[in-house]
Amino acid sequence: MRGGFADHAGYDGLILGPPAAAWEVEFTSHAAGGPCPAPTRDNLLVFYLDDGDAVAAVTTRLAELGAHPVPPENPYWEGHGPTFEDPDGWRVVVVDSSGPRMGAP
Repeated sequence: MRGGFADHAGYDGLILGPPAAAWEVEFTSHAAGGPCPAPTRDNLLVFYLDDGDAVAAVTTRLAELGAHPVPPENPYWEGHGPTFEDPDGWRVVVVDSSGPRMGAP
């Protein structure tokens, strides 16, 4: 486990992944939410890349493939990196790893 957070804008979360890895899996829940069918707009796979240039390169490549950023459900992700939604409704966030990471050691 890498960490977690509680009561951030009504969200609680658990962050899993190797300590030095550039990836993690986050499980979140919202105080006003309840059991719901997956995926929701807050089922996220988050990728931390080396720098802003890497995030820009991924964003450009995804745009070339027809994917464009969507507004995040959780306000934490605004300003941290673009969120993309695949055709099945699952979401991916691409973050510059040189920025702050909630729950990171």
